[in-house]
Amino acid sequence: MPNQKLYVIVDSKLSMSHQAVQAAHAVAEYCLTVKTPWMNGTLVVLKAENLQPYMRYAQAVFREPDLNNRVTAIAALGINELVKGLPLI
Repeated sequence: MPNQKLYVIVDSKLSMSHQAVQAAHAVAEYCLTVKTPWMNGTLVVLKAENLQPYMRYAQAVFREPDLNNRVTAIAALGINELVKGLPLI
């Protein structure tokens, strides 16, 4: 579905500039590895203190090599209800 929103959730414990960079990495990972077309539509970037509850819904996961391969951002289409209440970065 080309009109679906792509949601990116980043680790809120990172600095704001790192959150932005990690979000970009997650979008790139999504575009490189996921076969579901996003078509460059709406992008929503959110933050959470703990990414673990969202991992099972992630279609793309970015692990930062400079942070011991820690998961810093995830991306998924169509998880609107799941992310209600998470703040925007």
